[in-house]
Amino acid sequence: MMKRFNCTVKNVEKHVLPRLFKVTCEVSGGGSLIFEFHEDLELSYSINESLTVTLADEKIQPGSNVDYCGKAFLYKVIDQEKEKIYLFSMGGYIFRFSLPSNIDELKVAESYYICVSKQQ
Repeated sequence: MMKRFNCTVKNVEKHVLPRLFKVTCEVSGGGSLIFEFHEDLELSYSINESLTVTLADEKIQPGSNVDYCGKAFLYKVIDQEKEKIYLFSMGGYIFRFSLPSNIDELKVAESYYICVSKQQ
């Protein structure tokens, strides 16, 4: 299973926790993605920047040294009236996908791989 989401960065802000940042993205086709990263990772994202987020059940090879990739654990799925929310932990950092459609292949308490890449 491999899913790709094209996203646009809508907000980058300091997290409540020190040295953490929170990025909010709009997913093309509907939905949103919110993810966290630590400043020591030396990542930078800009408002209106285009990203591709890949979610897979097998390891993803980063396309460049600025990709943010890792193994993630799906710890919760929340059913809401018009969307499903998938909560992942990647090294303790949260990835929150809010999508209008179901991803049937995903199972709680399973590991997946997430990679955030900047579009060229």
